[in-house]
Amino acid sequence: FDDVRLVDTWIHEHDVNWKVLVENGVESYHVPMVHPTTYQDYRDEELHDHRLEPTYTRYTDLLPYEKKPGLVSLGFRIYTRWLIRNPTFDRFTHTHLFPNIMLYYGDVYRGLTVIEPLGPRRFRYRGYGFVPRDVRYGWIGRQIQDLSMRVFIPMGRKIIGEDSALWPTVQQGLEAS
Repeated sequence: FDDVRLVDTWIHEHDVNWKVLVENGVESYHVPMVHPTTYQDYRDEELHDHRLEPTYTRYTDLLPYEKKPGLVSLGFRIYTRWLIRNPTFDRFTHTHLFPNIMLYYGDVYRGLTVIEPLGPRRFRYRGYGFVPRDVRYGWIGRQIQDLSMRVFIPMGRKIIGEDSALWPTVQQGLEAS
C-alpha cells in the first residue's frame, strides 16, 4: 500500500459476532441473491478462484475486464487504461488475513478493513479506501480519480449495507443452533 493515497475512512459498529463479517467476506455464493443490482455480471463458479491457506484466504474473479464484454466493462477498461500507467485489468482480489484483516485490491481502488471484536456479539468495522498515487496526467488525473471516487465509494458502502442488513439474521441463526 505504499504506492497509494488514502481517499476514504469508514468506521461503524455492528451487533453481531465479528466472524459473521469474516465469513461473509470469504465466500461468494451469497452474491447473486444479496447483490443482484450491484454485481449484475456475476458469472459461473468456474470463473471464481477461492484459496484457503494456513494464514489467509483469497478470492479472485478470474475473468479480467479486458476479456469481459459489455458497456460497463468497456467504460471501465477505457477509464483504467486512460488513468492507470500499467493496468492489469484484473477484476479484483479479496484477501482475508487471519484473523481479522481484509484487503480488496484492483487497478483503480484498494481497500483495507480491520475488524475489531468488541465482545461476543459486537464488532467495529474500520474501512480505509485507497487509490493509486501514480496516475497519468498528474493533477488532472488525480481530479478525475477523485471524481470517480464519488461513484466507487458509495458503491462500496452500498455493498456493505446490503451485506450488513443480513448479518443480524445470520447471528440469530448462529445463536439458535
